Amino acid sequence: MSNKTASISKILKIELRANAHHLKPVVMVGQDGITEGVFKEIDINLQSHNLIKIRILAEDSKQNKEIAELICEKLKCHLIQSIGKLLIVYREGEVVLEHQKIENLSKKIPMAGPKEVRVRKVTRGERRNPLKTVTVLGNQRVTAGGLVKRKKVRQVSKKKQFSQ
Repeated sequence: MSNKTASISKILKIELRANAHHLKPVVMVGQDGITEGVFKEIDINLQSHNLIKIRILAEDSKQNKEIAELICEKLKCHLIQSIGKLLIVYREGEVVLEHQKIENLSKKIPMAGPKEVRVRKVTRGERRNPLKTVTVLGNQRVTAGGLVKRKKVRQVSKKKQFSQ
């Protein structure tokens, strides 16, 4: 890679490779090679995503390397990885990486304190159903039958954790 811009660290490259694993190619370089329209499309996608995958439809691996170098030189971006016909390209900008999201992990969900709940358990029979007061802690819930049970803890995906 003959990129004139400052190189990026190995740790950042590893993290970007991991982040790009689930991405799908957003730009395809066709049989005609790289044109101004393709450059413009790559530039637009780099502005909005900073990390993209590009698929090259050329059969020759030497031609793929030349295209990758040309893209990096003209658009001032970094080639993160080249696997066969796929290129992973990154340009610095307003991207928020995993190591910058640590402050989101430190946020704790506030636990609700104990509260008094009035429960009327419905039973069969003609007698009046008594109304009783139950203390429900922050990790408990009241079922439809009037029982107090622990809350079901639902798993939250890593993506949703960071978006909150």
